[in-house]
Amino acid sequence: MSWEGRLPAYSKHVEDPTTDSHYLRRFGMQRVVLELAGDCSELSVLDVGSGTGWVIDALQPAYGAECDVVEPEHDISQRCFSVQDARDLQYPSGTFDLVVASMSLMWFAELEEACASMRRVARKGGRLVVAIPHPFTYRRGSVRADGLMHITEPYAPWVLPNLMIGGKVGPFTYYHRPLCHYVNALASSGWQIRQLREWSIDMDHYRAHVDETRVVIRRSGEPPLFAFFGCVAGDHVVAEVRDERET
Repeated sequence: MSWEGRLPAYSKHVEDPTTDSHYLRRFGMQRVVLELAGDCSELSVLDVGSGTGWVIDALQPAYGAECDVVEPEHDISQRCFSVQDARDLQYPSGTFDLVVASMSLMWFAELEEACASMRRVARKGGRLVVAIPHPFTYRRGSVRADGLMHITEPYAPWVLPNLMIGGKVGPFTYYHRPLCHYVNALASSGWQIRQLREWSIDMDHYRAHVDETRVVIRRSGEPPLFAFFGCVAGDHVVAEVRDERET
């Protein structure tokens, strides 16, 4: 499928501070990613699926590289950006101290290939930070009037085509996987998982920041909305993944 033109629309959607998407991104996803990444002032960092470029802007590493499947709308003339596929990164092996994959591993079927590719470009002892929508919660039901989650869908792999982010941006194809699929893909690729964190909404804080008259999806503080992995690159280095049909 084509991704042309989608990043500008997404950027405009998440920049309004009164929207649900902006709140979840700022106070949920971004805050925990930055905590797991820590001080990067002396590190080389790769942002896989860089989108609006917020990761490198926020971390201010000694060297920062960004890649995505389409060039972003912001000025990249002073940035180390390239169009790349997470499943076959073209950086030299052992280049980066930290790799960040924030909200990017759900958009393709070949999860193991992406994990292996990120491990290859990380140095031994380097780190990986991953953020994903929490698979126990995502699209598995609805929030009732009493604020409790009503689960209707099975906790199993499935594919969601024609997905519109926030009802406005897309369409995309989303690959839903139970949490154990991410754990196994990371571990089999040579990543040692050191932290697993989950984030849920503080509803009082949420209501103080979001215009709920504009919210399409009812929110709850009960279930976790995001899951995060903090990993370290072990001794096992996966060989570069290539399609044998190309040789």
